[in-house]
Amino acid sequence: MGAFFVGVDAGTQSTKAVVWDLAGQQVALGRAPLAVSTPAPGWSEQYPDDWWASVCQAMRGALEELARQG
Repeated sequence: MGAFFVGVDAGTQSTKAVVWDLAGQQVALGRAPLAVSTPAPGWSEQYPDDWWASVCQAMRGALEELARQG
């Protein structure tokens, strides 16, 4: 393999992990959903444990895709 850069984008509804090579080309991508809880009208909440689980799932997907390539 080689050296890579990884970026993680945790949005409101999902997390995305992208792997780039040193030339700046995207080589792998993983996505994971992120739940939003609405316990009362006008309220929206997210939980740090859910953020972490979503990041781990997205990273796992990106790394699995990368491994399939080489």
